[in-house]
Amino acid sequence: MFIPLGTLGNVFTTIIDTFDRSSLGTTTTTGHKLTQLRQSWSIQSSNYVISSAAANTYPLLTVDVEQTDQVSGTYTSRYLGNGPAFWVTDANNWWAAISNMRVALDRNPYSCNCYSYCSSYTCACGNGRADTMNCCCSYSTTYSCGSGFVVGSGCYQYTGDGFLEYLGPATASTTCTGGFTCACGNAIADSMSCCCSATACNTCYQDYSYYTEIKVLQCVAGTVSTYSTDIIVNA
Repeated sequence: MFIPLGTLGNVFTTIIDTFDRSSLGTTTTTGHKLTQLRQSWSIQSSNYVISSAAANTYPLLTVDVEQTDQVSGTYTSRYLGNGPAFWVTDANNWWAAISNMRVALDRNPYSCNCYSYCSSYTCACGNGRADTMNCCCSYSTTYSCGSGFVVGSGCYQYTGDGFLEYLGPATASTTCTGGFTCACGNAIADSMSCCCSATACNTCYQDYSYYTEIKVLQCVAGTVSTYSTDIIVNA
């Protein structure tokens, strides 16, 4: 949003507006007409003017300073991103200067908020199973049947004439019998996992560098672009 007001003066004309009224109208002391060139504007708290339109619509409020060159002035804004407009021809052809506070996060970085996580699940024994839920160095398998009895890995029953009748495959159950042994010294070993842990950290900054960015914008035939950008390093 651009508010090209405040005190604008040269040897010919002085324009002062303190916005100590309820509606736009004309400037406080000199009676110059305020024109809402882009979007709508209003006076707030009888001491500043504002537009509620989005910044990317470039709201523009103008006053005719009656000179084409050699105009100087003082501009005060309540918010960042605003600035004075100049060389205004119409709503689609104008220039403006805006300022923003920027923060550089490249000073004195250090590791912070460190945390541990499972980098791998690794067994110390060659016959183990390593996955995200188990690392058993030895295990046994047993079989059971809902009816009949187990022979090998199948379920059977005797017929009336004394022969074996196959009922189907038995249900297999695997039980760990060899404990859980990790391959890495910093691992967490328990009955469900063998996690080889690693540590990761975020990057924090001990100090921040603040600076002001001044942009000169130009609008030609309704197209807004950045003409130049200057950096002012704050003390």
